Amino acid sequence: MESERIKIGKVVLFGILLLALVFVSVGCANGAITPRAWERTFGGDGYDLAYSVLETSDGGYLFAGKTSSYGAGYDDAWLIKTDSNGTEQWNKTYGGVGYDGAYSVLQASDGGYVFAGYLADDAWLVKTDSYGTEQWNKTYGGIYGDSAKSLIKTSDSGYIFAGYTNSYSFGKPDFWVVRTDSNGTELWNKTYGGTSFDYANAVQKTSDGGYIIAGSTRSYGAGSYDAWLIKEKTELPVCNINTGKNYSKIQDAIDDSETKERHIIAVDAGTYFEHVVVYKSITLRGVNIPVLNAGGIGSAITVTANGCIIEGFNVTGSGSNYADAGIKVNSNNNEIKNNIAYLNNNYGIYLSGSSDSLLANNTALKNYYGIRLDNSFNNILTNNAANFNDYGIDLAFSSNNTLFITLPIQTTYVELESGE
Repeated sequence: MESERIKIGKVVLFGILLLALVFVSVGCANGAITPRAWERTFGGDGYDLAYSVLETSDGGYLFAGKTSSYGAGYDDAWLIKTDSNGTEQWNKTYGGVGYDGAYSVLQASDGGYVFAGYLADDAWLVKTDSYGTEQWNKTYGGIYGDSAKSLIKTSDSGYIFAGYTNSYSFGKPDFWVVRTDSNGTELWNKTYGGTSFDYANAVQKTSDGGYIIAGSTRSYGAGSYDAWLIKEKTELPVCNINTGKNYSKIQDAIDDSETKERHIIAVDAGTYFEHVVVYKSITLRGVNIPVLNAGGIGSAITVTANGCIIEGFNVTGSGSNYADAGIKVNSNNNEIKNNIAYLNNNYGIYLSGSSDSLLANNTALKNYYGIRLDNSFNNILTNNAANFNDYGIDLAFSSNNTLFITLPIQTTYVELESGE
C-alpha cells in the first residue's frame, strides 16, 4: 500500500513539472518571457572597458570608457557610438601617451557629448560634436592625483562633476565637486573629507534644485570603509540674503539689478576663480572661509564703492603688477575684517587713496607685502597679523592712521609719514 502511494506521488509530481514546462513554453510563445534583444562586444586584444552608457537622441547608444587596444597611450579615453541595434557607427579615442580614461558621459544640448574622466593625474572634461570630434577639453586639479568620476548638467547649461582630489585634500584623497560653465571654465570647487581616504563616485541633481553626492569614506563611519552620502542645498552657492536669489558666480550676484545698497551677499565655502569688483555698497560675506583665487592676474577683490563690508574670505593668487592685491580698496568708510590674504604675488591687502576704513582681524601670510596703505588717511588697523611676507605692514605716504597691534607682526619694512 505504501509503495502504491509513493508511485502515485511520483506520477503527480511528474505531472506538475510537465504542466509547468507547458506554461513556460506557452508564456515564451506569447511573449511573457522576453529573450535578449541583442548583445555586442567591442575592442581589440588589449584591455578595453566601458564605464558609462546613454541612449542618444537618435535612438542609438553611446558608451564611454578606456581602451589599451587603440589610441596613442597606454590607456586612452574611448567613445563608441552605435545605432539602435548596437551596430557601431563610429569610435574615437582621446588622450596622450600616458594613462587616460572616461568614467561618465552625457549628451549636450547641441547634440554633442561631454565626458568626464582623467588625463594622467588631472581630472578631465572633453566636449565633442555629434560625431565625436573634439571641440574643447579642460583639465582640473593640481600636482597630485585628481579624477572626475561622475558628471551632470546644471540648470544654466554648465556642468558639475564629482570625483576625488589629492591636490587639495588633507594628505589623502577627499570628495571633490567642481562646477563649470558651458565651456568647461571652472567656476568653483568644493572638497569634503577627513584625514583618511574619501572618494566620490556619483553625483545627481535633486528635485529641490540641489545635488547629492555618493561615495566611500574611511574618515567617518563605523568600519574600514563606509558608504557616504552628502546632500547640497543648491548647485548655485552664492546667495543674496535680501532677495533670496542664488547665483553660480559672485560677480553675477553683484551685477544683478535686484541687488541694492545694503544688501548682503553670502558665499558658501569652496574655491572660486573670479576677479570680483564691488561697486555697490553691500556686505560680501564668506561662509566657512571660501577661497577666491585670482589665478595670477589682477586682484581677487576690488572695492570701489564706499561703505562696504568684506569679511570671511581667503584671497589668493593675485597678479604681480603694481596695484594687484588679494583685496584692493580704492574707496572710503569700508570694513575689511576676518579675511586671510595668502600667497599673493604683490599685496595681501592694499588700501590706495582710502580713508576712514577699518581693517580688523585679518591675516596676511606669504605675500610680497602683507598689508599696504598708500596715500590713505584716518584708517584704523586692529588685530591684524602679517607674517612670513617679504614685507609686513607698509604705511606709505599716509597719515593719521591708528594701529592696534596685539598679534605677532612682521615689520621689517615700514615707510611712515608724520601722524602715524
